[in-house]
Amino acid sequence: MATLNEAKDALEIISGLIAPHCDRIGLAGSVRRNKRDVGDAELCVIGKPSLWPAVDELLATGVIGKASYGATGQQRWGKKYRGLTLPKFSFTIEIWRA
Repeated sequence: MATLNEAKDALEIISGLIAPHCDRIGLAGSVRRNKRDVGDAELCVIGKPSLWPAVDELLATGVIGKASYGATGQQRWGKKYRGLTLPKFSFTIEIWRA
């Protein structure tokens, strides 16, 4: 669990890394609602074709990791969304539209 400020800081870092690969980035979930404690957060984006390759590169270089959810460690990984982590923080990038 992160504080609202920690979550905003983390999403600002990620937003900066993916901004060249997006037409639009918006905060969603607990951060958008300004909740005091944030378990994970969402970035909703209108991505360019280069978005997922850029995210894959961030994964390959260890900047971010794949998030595991729940007792089973399920991963959220699809064409329209990716569950990811920074140290001590999970977030999801979700496509608004292709």
